[in-house]
Amino acid sequence: MPDGARYRTFVEAPEYSEQFESIAQTYSDEVLETLLLGVFWGMATNAEQYDQVTWGIRRARSASPDPKDPCFDVLFEIKDDSTIGLLWIQEIGGIEELNADE
Repeated sequence: MPDGARYRTFVEAPEYSEQFESIAQTYSDEVLETLLLGVFWGMATNAEQYDQVTWGIRRARSASPDPKDPCFDVLFEIKDDSTIGLLWIQEIGGIEELNADE
């Protein structure tokens, strides 16, 4: 692989697209961009850093400095050296909600 950054493109599965459209009805474009931009950047530039949840599927989780903001899980696969397959996205609640179980 040549030196320098590698950027992968995204291909959405139908299930991912449907879930994202549902989420987009609840949150503004600005909120979604703020919460997901870093996750998508990480997947595009260094997808291997994310934990595998099954043999070929990895999970990325959004984070926000505001504990009231929602968090999202994005399930994806590395299709090849230049492509990420977005498989599923779901809201998992905010940090406050996630920390309530601890």
